[in-house]
Amino acid sequence: VLSSTRDKVARRLSGIEGLTVPPVVRLQGSEAESAAEVIAKAGIGSPIILRKAGTHTGDTVALHNSVDEAVATMESGQTYFATQFVDFASGDGLYRKYRLWFIGTRAVLRHMYVSDHWNVHSKDRARFMGPRPDLVAEERALIGQAEPFTEQIRQTLSEVRRRMPLDFFGLDFGIMQDGKLVFFEANATMSF
Repeated sequence: VLSSTRDKVARRLSGIEGLTVPPVVRLQGSEAESAAEVIAKAGIGSPIILRKAGTHTGDTVALHNSVDEAVATMESGQTYFATQFVDFASGDGLYRKYRLWFIGTRAVLRHMYVSDHWNVHSKDRARFMGPRPDLVAEERALIGQAEPFTEQIRQTLSEVRRRMPLDFFGLDFGIMQDGKLVFFEANATMSF
């Protein structure tokens, strides 16, 4: 579990065919003056997602248009993750975030949230999906399938499972227009 931080998992899953893993670095707010160098060394360009470490539900996440803008928001005493933003909007301009749980070797699709914003979370189910029965039906149909993804996606997910040294864990990802997955996070502490 201690090896499933955002930065460590990103390194572990890097290089899987069919999976785009944006670079991630851990930053200390007290070292804001050197953060720009760390971000550049990691190959992270703009736009940049900056989030406080140890938080969930997207409340401490912001998208910044430049490294300087991101670094300027860092507070001393806080730890952050900086991640390269990868646009994963579907052809209809909406953002779909999938959560899959691996329990042993079994994969269970937990949900597919759809939003008009890149920072997709559970609140989007009521806010955005609720008034859209077509999106609710899309999620329901996907979850109802025995094999909800293409063979290519299933192979990519199988390699993720193989590389993760956890008995059970959740995986959040998007699917880009070219059919590749974009990795968001994987750890054993997601809500199921």
